[in-house]
Amino acid sequence: MSRLDTASYKWQKPLLAVVNTVLPSGLNDPWDNTERRGISGARRRPSRQSQSCTKWCSRMVNSRFPSELNCDRITAPSCCRLGPARFPVAANLTAVTVGPSLGPPINGVCTDVITTLAFDGAFDGVFVSSIAANGQSLTVYPYGPDKIVGNTDDVNISDAPDVAGDNVRVGDLLAVVKGSASALVAVTAVAGNTITFNPGDALGINQFDTTRVMAGTTNRVKFLAPSDPDAPTVTGGIVRILAGQSTVSRVRMVTYWVDTTTTPASPRLMRQIGSAAPNAVAFELEAFALSYDIANGVNNRAIVRMVDADLTTAGACAPLVCSPNQIRKVNATLAIRSDKKMSTGGYYHNTLFTQVALRNLAFVDRYE
Repeated sequence: MSRLDTASYKWQKPLLAVVNTVLPSGLNDPWDNTERRGISGARRRPSRQSQSCTKWCSRMVNSRFPSELNCDRITAPSCCRLGPARFPVAANLTAVTVGPSLGPPINGVCTDVITTLAFDGAFDGVFVSSIAANGQSLTVYPYGPDKIVGNTDDVNISDAPDVAGDNVRVGDLLAVVKGSASALVAVTAVAGNTITFNPGDALGINQFDTTRVMAGTTNRVKFLAPSDPDAPTVTGGIVRILAGQSTVSRVRMVTYWVDTTTTPASPRLMRQIGSAAPNAVAFELEAFALSYDIANGVNNRAIVRMVDADLTTAGACAPLVCSPNQIRKVNATLAIRSDKKMSTGGYYHNTLFTQVALRNLAFVDRYE
């Protein structure tokens, strides 16, 4: 499970908004290929050699990991040469998770990996009418923000066809939010407006704590005052939403990485949403490298690789530490070649450069 720390960010739905997401501490480290640490065991620090993948997501999300011990580390999508990854055991899962040189090598040079988290504006901030007593399901409030039956803002998450583009499907990631508390869950079943997120999902996100001690769980969110009912409260035939109850939003987790396994002679750039099957978006790769522009209010460094040294006071942001939360722009280099040789016997080569501004990371609501 993951909690989203949204207090410091202001999002505008037409834009990508970035958030920090919270997961139970002790979650499987995406940079550590060990299966898990013991519940009472000492935390193992990941070897940089075993680090594997990062994560991408449409309103971007930064999340904080709870520090409790009684939880399993969450599995990141299987994408890199080293197999399944684990999220870092850290206070925050940032909107942008960097992976310098963590992908498989091409021509002897390791490729990069990146993951982002973002809210999906088609299903964002929707009222919840109830959360099950065990925290493993919730019911979406059907009458929209105006709470009036039959208006155009009514919510139906399983209609066919999907008129509003807001249908929730198995495998979707959702953020359940109440105030500054939040939990990230993976959908395992949908029936009408009821969404279930049982344990055993592909990423290991769905974890629960009936004692409500561990942060980043729906159990904790549900019982924060005012608590959400176990079942929809019905008054006069209409589901009544109590002020201050939870809302739910869909979260897009998108990972970009290089696949050199499917066709070793033809490396391809892959895009993977959550735990769904990845899709190839570019072929015949010869290089995939990323760097980042940082806005820290002091030296505002550009073209930072975000390697281990940059995460210390001796790195590119010295005397400060470079932080993924300070990323404002991604610089991408993609080198490709033709799939067939030219008449001269060689390949045609081209290198593409582009910059992606993460504009919503720069929006801060100082009055919220």
